[in-house]
Amino acid sequence: RMKPYKATQSDLLPNVLFKECAALIAPRFGPFLRATFTLLYYPEDWSINETFAARKPGKPNYCIPGVWRPLVLTSCWGR
Repeated sequence: RMKPYKATQSDLLPNVLFKECAALIAPRFGPFLRATFTLLYYPEDWSINETFAARKPGKPNYCIPGVWRPLVLTSCWGR
């Protein structure tokens, strides 16, 4: 569901890079991911995110919390 030419968060890597180059990236990045689980270590840069609220369209009253949609931008490596 990731939009291919959007870069989320500060790493500025477009999602199409991961989709088109998965065969090249996975063998090299896989050991890093396995190490995060083995060592129980999650890099701090991967956990930085930005969350903001957007109005759901067509709602009559924006004073009610349920009419807002939280949007989160995270590092592509942390996904």
